[in-house]
Amino acid sequence: KVINGARAVLDNYRPHIPIRPDWPMVTIGEVVESILLGLIKNKAEQDAKHTAPYIKMNNITSDGYLDLTDLAYVDATDDEVIRYALFDGDFIYNTRNAPNLVGKSAVFHGENGRYLFNNNILRIRFGPRANPDFVNTMMNSESGKSKIRSQVDGTTSVAALYQKNYLAIEIPLPPLATQQAIVAEIEAEQSLVAANRELI
Repeated sequence: KVINGARAVLDNYRPHIPIRPDWPMVTIGEVVESILLGLIKNKAEQDAKHTAPYIKMNNITSDGYLDLTDLAYVDATDDEVIRYALFDGDFIYNTRNAPNLVGKSAVFHGENGRYLFNNNILRIRFGPRANPDFVNTMMNSESGKSKIRSQVDGTTSVAALYQKNYLAIEIPLPPLATQQAIVAEIEAEQSLVAANRELI
């Protein structure tokens, strides 16, 4: 019964942000500081003997997290590392994938300046008005996902979510202190969910 209860928590938990009508609506593009498409390294250039971890679209989960258990590795020059390395708080989204998977996003939290990202991923660094974890929660909500789906172009097997379309998506954006408080609350909930996973 305890395990079944813990499983129910895992299966049913979804981060929820109670949106207030007085929060202003902004496009993602309005709060962006810099944008960069990732580094091109083809399959032949990916090998476990290399030292630079290379995040690809399969590392972004469909519920908004980074799963780094199955990483590719590439050889990269110092200039490539400087240009394409992720820093704590970088927001990334998947620009090209199957129609139901394109637009997956996550926030990188880890060692600065080491992990590189693939050319099917766009890195966004937000300015001081937006907390990346708040934006990520909004984009992984049902309303965020439906806005993403409305912007997707492509065939039945491969779809693209172009930068200009993604940046045009509108989200509610409360003051930064409110965003931070909501993110802290969600992190506390997620630590309880993680405790249930450990229990199982």
